[in-house]
Amino acid sequence: MRISDGAKEYGITVEPARLAPGEVVYRVKDIFTTRNGSWEPSGVPGSVPSWARDTYLKPPNHPQYNTDGGADHHLFGAVMLAGGALDPTAVIHYFTYTDDRNHADMRVKPHGWANIPIFGHSAVPGPWAWYPLGRTADIVKGGGMPNGAHVSFFAVWEAVAVPVLVPPLDPPTAPPTLLEEIALLKARVTRIEELLAKWDGGR
Repeated sequence: MRISDGAKEYGITVEPARLAPGEVVYRVKDIFTTRNGSWEPSGVPGSVPSWARDTYLKPPNHPQYNTDGGADHHLFGAVMLAGGALDPTAVIHYFTYTDDRNHADMRVKPHGWANIPIFGHSAVPGPWAWYPLGRTADIVKGGGMPNGAHVSFFAVWEAVAVPVLVPPLDPPTAPPTLLEEIALLKARVTRIEELLAKWDGGR
């Protein structure tokens, strides 16, 4: 999981999903921010990191070019499929986890991203959380407009199978050979003779 320095500074956290071994969980893959809608890395707090720009900024003629990506006070969510494409059927659920009052379900657009705008000033961390609806998934928490800054948060999930842990089996024990059995019997006879000698000597 990659979380950009800007997202960490603005208090973003991840609440891991809980499930049984063998099930599929949608884990957070990447979280990052843009500042003032810019996809150019800079020293401005919250600016996009180079790795996020390289991974998620598609050219305008690409089918997954995010036409909303320049929004500067939004919460974005996407689900990555095997191979790197974004799931065109995903729905992202947004809610204010601090009071559980505001809820919104947003279907991703054809480019694979869902988003909602956020307004006003918020503390750090912010009051918003979001995750893929209808799936067992990690929850991203802390979205908002930190102290009124025009920051957009981007979160990407991917499916991960929880491994089934099988305890190792003890290796089978081979039965003793005839010579080994004879040696064991001889040792027992010797021990019995020693005990009898001690008993006889003590009378």
